[in-house]
Amino acid sequence: MPQSLRNEVTAILLSNRCPELVFAIVIYERQIISIVRPKQYAITPQDLHLLMNYVQTGSTRGHGEKWAPCCLPDFNDGGYLYIHDSYISDTVNVSLVLITNEREQHITMIECKQSIVDQMVTQKTMDKLEAVLASPFVSSDTKIPHLNHFIYKIEALSS
Repeated sequence: MPQSLRNEVTAILLSNRCPELVFAIVIYERQIISIVRPKQYAITPQDLHLLMNYVQTGSTRGHGEKWAPCCLPDFNDGGYLYIHDSYISDTVNVSLVLITNEREQHITMIECKQSIVDQMVTQKTMDKLEAVLASPFVSSDTKIPHLNHFIYKIEALSS
C-alpha cells in the first residue's frame, strides 16, 4: 500500500479524534493500515494480536458493528477498555476499531466512526483504499525466487 494512502487514512483519523478515544485502528484482514493514539499510550504487539483476533473472529465480520469490553493485558491488566468495532467498506474487509476507557462512550464512538467514514468517502480515500486492497501485495511481486514471506520492522518506532 502506498505510504501516501496510509498518510491520508491517518490524517482522517487524527482530524476526527475525540477526547475519549484511546486508540483508533484501521485493519484490513490481519494487516494494520493505520493506528492513532495519544503520545502517553502505547500498544504492544501482543495486545495488537489479541485485538486482531477479536476483530477477525467477531460476529460482525464483514458487516455491522459491535460494542464490547476487552482486556488488553499489556496495556492494563487490571481493567477493561471498550471497543467499537465496525466494518466500513462494502467491498473489502476493512475494519475501524475505536477504543476508549470509558464505558458510557458508545454513542460518542458511533459518531466518531460516522465522521471518519464520511470524510473517507468525501475525500475519495475509501475508493482508493478499496482499489489498492482489491489487488493485495504478495511476496511473488518482489521477483525474489523462493521468497515465501518477509517481515518489515522499523526499529526506531518499535513496530
